[in-house]
Amino acid sequence: DEKHVVVANAHSKAVLRVVADEFIAANENVHYFPSYEMVMHCLENPWEADQRHIRRNAVNRIMSLFEQMFVIESA
Repeated sequence: DEKHVVVANAHSKAVLRVVADEFIAANENVHYFPSYEMVMHCLENPWEADQRHIRRNAVNRIMSLFEQMFVIESA
């Protein structure tokens, strides 16, 4: 059963999200950071010209948000 690459990609991401949610539900202090969703739905034009790689500024923006949410600076 060969699926179109877009359909196969969407399916694999959905399966991974279900597994991640189950893991999070079963483990304290485990959180999901939605970097994939940010790239796909929140950032304006995050792709390099080849449409396969993410622009450096998009990576920097996502990592900045990750740092704000999860990194605690020591005194």
